[in-house]
Amino acid sequence: MGDPRLDLAHGLDRGVSWILATGQSGHPASDHYGDQLELWLRGRTLPLHGRVSAEGRLLLKPARLP
Repeated sequence: MGDPRLDLAHGLDRGVSWILATGQSGHPASDHYGDQLELWLRGRTLPLHGRVSAEGRLLLKPARLP
């Protein structure tokens, strides 16, 4: 997960799916604010089509405080 409004589910066996429950802008006045909200409330996601690569590694280390 990245942005708290964006949920990603991934796995090599099932591909990648996503949901952006409050729209791209996250602004309640947007016409698309609740487009995917009902899916999110039901615990559903949308398939993300395209090529997914499982190569690479991301290593996160905490910063040293002064």
